Amino acid sequence: MGRPPFGPGEPEPDPDISSEPEQGGQDDDKRWVAPSISPETPVRRCLRPDKTIAEFLVKVQEARKTGDQHSEASALVGLASLLQGAGSAAAAAEFYRQAVAFTAGTTTIISLAAVLQATGRVRDAAELYRQVVELDPGNTAAIISLAAVLQATGNTTAAADFYRQAVELDPGNTAAIISLAAVLQATGNTTAAADFYRQAVELDPGNTAAIISLAAVMQATRSAGDAAELYRQAVELNPNDTTTIIALAAVIQTAGTAEAVELYRQTVQLNPGGGTAIMALAAALWDASYITAAIADYQVAVEMFNACGDVMGEATALDDLGTLLRQTGRYDEAITAHQRAALAFHALGDLYGETAATNNIEKARAEQQANS
Repeated sequence: MGRPPFGPGEPEPDPDISSEPEQGGQDDDKRWVAPSISPETPVRRCLRPDKTIAEFLVKVQEARKTGDQHSEASALVGLASLLQGAGSAAAAAEFYRQAVAFTAGTTTIISLAAVLQATGRVRDAAELYRQVVELDPGNTAAIISLAAVLQATGNTTAAADFYRQAVELDPGNTAAIISLAAVLQATGNTTAAADFYRQAVELDPGNTAAIISLAAVMQATRSAGDAAELYRQAVELNPNDTTTIIALAAVIQTAGTAEAVELYRQTVQLNPGGGTAIMALAAALWDASYITAAIADYQVAVEMFNACGDVMGEATALDDLGTLLRQTGRYDEAITAHQRAALAFHALGDLYGETAATNNIEKARAEQQANS
């Protein structure tokens, strides 16, 4: 028996595409084809009692009664868009599928592909993006989306090719340029990555993402001076970005300057409840031979990590704290800190951390005995 037409009665569950087999992957010669829909095919209902959604459902039914496929496709797209925004991806995909059956419009196909991509149907999404690119070779949105899907599935070579294609079509598209640079960076082509990040920064001097990424490449290629300058530029644009401030401090710290300590202090002031920031400050103080202050900050970091349930952060801070205490001859405290660290690493299943903490316990005991 066929599905009853939309009307009063108990609502049906949202259509579930997750149980359907994937079709049309990038290695499959078969093109994904939308299901055939006839004017008699009933509209699926949804669980969301939204008035606007109900109005679109009525419009779909009315269009089917009159055979107006253009109006039906338009109503289906509107309905799908609402459901997508409401988080009902499975239902949205179903209605986009029905709309695609009436129209080969690239916008609708891209919308369907985006929903499938969001629900993990990346092979189907990639095939749909490919269809759009074949229909409209200049559609940079589809090209970038296809590149992103390929990048996410590990096909970095093909992803880079499509990002390049998008950049050639739209040289001012900083998002495409940054994405291309990121793929090149991930594959080890840091020189080309840096060039594209620079290009993005030239096009958009206020793009902190591009500036920070370029700084990271410079840092990785041992151009500490350039990296520091770029991080400073990013911090000027966003003075409250503690992650960038810490990155700047880390670069400066390698040069042995006291400014790193002040930068770490700044991150703690911006985020007083952040154990990571305090531990970074403690490490900088330790590096600058401010041992007493470093110990105090490590102790604070341990308390903060414990309070927020960050076992890894607590274990790391404890082990560092133990090493500092050992260096100052506070052996009993050092052993206790290392023991707590070893237990925490054990609870996490971190064999490397547990072994390191255990070795530190033995070092503390040996030094204590030697100095007794």
